Amino acid sequence: MIRLAGSAKRSFLFPSDLETALRYFADMRGLFKYLPHITLLKAYSRTQFRVLYRSVELGVYQIRLYSDIEVLLDSDKQTIIVGPLKGKRPVRPKAGLHSLQGMAHYTSISQFKTEGDCTRVYYHLNLKGELPTPKALSLVPRHITDHIAESIANRRIFEIADGFITGALQDFGKRKACSP
Repeated sequence: MIRLAGSAKRSFLFPSDLETALRYFADMRGLFKYLPHITLLKAYSRTQFRVLYRSVELGVYQIRLYSDIEVLLDSDKQTIIVGPLKGKRPVRPKAGLHSLQGMAHYTSISQFKTEGDCTRVYYHLNLKGELPTPKALSLVPRHITDHIAESIANRRIFEIADGFITGALQDFGKRKACSP
């Protein structure tokens, strides 16, 4: 199996009060379109989803990682946690000549703090998964394939985090300037 894991931490100002920011980001169904490489496949409920991470790596391998997730809003702690959703049938791992498929753990934690007229958002995103090793890579030592996979995963996670922030800010609109 090829292990891949990526993580990104970001902090940004969101141009609204704390309550509005929490409501906006808790409605994940409308925000998936701002997650590059991530597609909403199924909504089980307003807070439970199956998503697909998809990318083409090294110009050859199509990677597909499925995640069942649940969005939890903790208003008292001004935090939104996206974590694994239990009880759903997993996708079977499979390796083809030019494709890899498996399940992944997608998690994120967003903490919100008032900062002047705006809200500071501390965003931490993780994606971990295991994929079957394709036959073409079976002779490559595992630590090398894991290192390559981790490097690719981190680059993609940065793209996802940055794309999400940019898209959400553009979608919400710059209704007013933030002042500390």
